Amino acid sequence: MRRHYKFACALIVLLAAGCTTIADKDSEAAKIAAQNTAWLAMAAAGDAAGIGNLYTSDGTFMMSNAPIVIGPKKIADAWAGLMKLPGVSITFETVQLDIAKSGDLAMDRGRYELRFDGQNGPVRDVGKFIVVWKKVAGEWKVAADIFNSDLKAP
Repeated sequence: MRRHYKFACALIVLLAAGCTTIADKDSEAAKIAAQNTAWLAMAAAGDAAGIGNLYTSDGTFMMSNAPIVIGPKKIADAWAGLMKLPGVSITFETVQLDIAKSGDLAMDRGRYELRFDGQNGPVRDVGKFIVVWKKVAGEWKVAADIFNSDLKAP
């Protein structure tokens, strides 16, 4: 009996010492979903500075056919350039969200759609993305953001 009691106590201590519960994961997933909703609203409003503030101080933005961009200010500038495309529209949705047991990292995998008016008419790009979220001072921030197109290269 004592052996089972010691095991149960050890298990409780381990669980309390850093593992997140399902309820915590649901709560954290909701916080990330709220960040994504805000991100989409900022994209629709052309708020590149607001989007830049979603990233960690050393966050990375990796667009197709472009060099890596590091840091919120440079990322905001990259988003500003993207949002200058005529008639631009950006949407995305999460397909899978995995939160680490530590509760401070998450992987967000999904699909995006980018539309704009090109030189030869409307352009519609669809593809996939991975965003690595990191909890910084209690807030979810983007540590790494990469996306690439499903369309064939020209």
